[in-house]
Amino acid sequence: TLLTMLGIIIGIASVVSILAPSMIGAALGLGLGWRAGYLIPIVVASFALLMAWFAKLGVTDTVEDVTLAEPEDFTPGTRIPGLFERWLDLPLAISAEFAIIYWCATALTEWHNAETSIATAAGSAFLAGMALMRLGGARVLDVRPARQTVLACTSLALLGFALFWAGPALWVSILGLFLSGA
Repeated sequence: TLLTMLGIIIGIASVVSILAPSMIGAALGLGLGWRAGYLIPIVVASFALLMAWFAKLGVTDTVEDVTLAEPEDFTPGTRIPGLFERWLDLPLAISAEFAIIYWCATALTEWHNAETSIATAAGSAFLAGMALMRLGGARVLDVRPARQTVLACTSLALLGFALFWAGPALWVSILGLFLSGA
C-alpha cells in the first residue's frame, strides 16, 4: 500500500541520514575542520536541489493540484507520478537534520568556547524550531501555495544555517539553529 511504501521510504531516509554526520566526522578526521565538514553535505544537498529545480520534478503550485488516487488504482510496479522525486527529498532533509543534531553542540563548544552543557542545551534550539514548524506548517499550506511555502522555508533554513555557521556570538548561532530547524 501507499502507506507501507511511505514507511519504507522514511526508514531508508533515516538510514541514509547517517551519511551527512559521517561526512562531517570524516572531514574532522582528515583535519579539514568543522566548517569543511558542514560544507560537504550542504554542497551535495545544494547540487541535488539545483538538479531538481532545473529538471522541474513535478512539484505542484498548490496542494489542490495534487490528484489523490484510490489505493486500488495502484498495482505492484505501478509508477506513482512524482513519488521517486519526492523520495529523494527525504534522505537529503533527514540527513541534514541528523548532521546538525549530531554535531552542533561540539561545533558551538569549539567555535564559541561554550561550556559543553550549555552547547548541548543550545542544540535543542534546532529541535524546538523543527517541532514548532511541524506543528504549524500544515496550516501554512492551507493558505499559501506549496511551491511558495517550500521556497520560503528553504530560505529561512539557509538564513538560519548561515547565522549558525558564521554567528559572531553564541546567541546568534543559537538563533541560527532555531531558524534552521524551522
